[in-house]
Amino acid sequence: MNKEEIILSAKNWMHSHFENETTGHDWSHIKRVWKLSKEIQSKEGGDLFTIELAALFHDYSDIKLTTDEQEATKTLINWMETKEIPSELIKKIIRIIQSVSFKKGKNTFKALTIEEKIVQDADRLDAIGAIGIARTFTYGGAHNREIANQNNPKNTTLQHFYDKLLLIKDQLNTETAKTIAKEKQKIMQDFIQALEKELKV
Repeated sequence: MNKEEIILSAKNWMHSHFENETTGHDWSHIKRVWKLSKEIQSKEGGDLFTIELAALFHDYSDIKLTTDEQEATKTLINWMETKEIPSELIKKIIRIIQSVSFKKGKNTFKALTIEEKIVQDADRLDAIGAIGIARTFTYGGAHNREIANQNNPKNTTLQHFYDKLLLIKDQLNTETAKTIAKEKQKIMQDFIQALEKELKV
């Protein structure tokens, strides 16, 4: 298979795997991250084939979406091996996927290469702005989170903005992503200001 055929096969596989996902980590999210990754790569550089595969696969072994992270990673590796992707490239793609995670603002796998930085940025850009707001409340609803609770705000959806989403803009890697994030940040800030005002009624 050539590179275009592998990308098409990966898209079809991820589409079938995530089409019924209802927590905001669905095929639409993956498709946006894939497109954002390509947009950033066109300005920042990096190996496009590596970036595309990593973007398409980035949520497959996420602990939030699977009961066995290691087994899911093995499945990914096996899939790439059947497409005769070189072992060194497979390692790079898995490393990119590992660097994407944002567990409580921390990750032991730091984004070092331009490919890692681009896919990480694309995933985080889809967590902010208008789509980020929609995905956050979708995820919160799926996990029975309250919108807000003045007495116990810790596990509310509103608090999630302060704990994670509003911090993303200043943690992005590439200049292209930072530019895209400016408008998204304002959308979130305006929304939160309006929401908090209405919650006080």
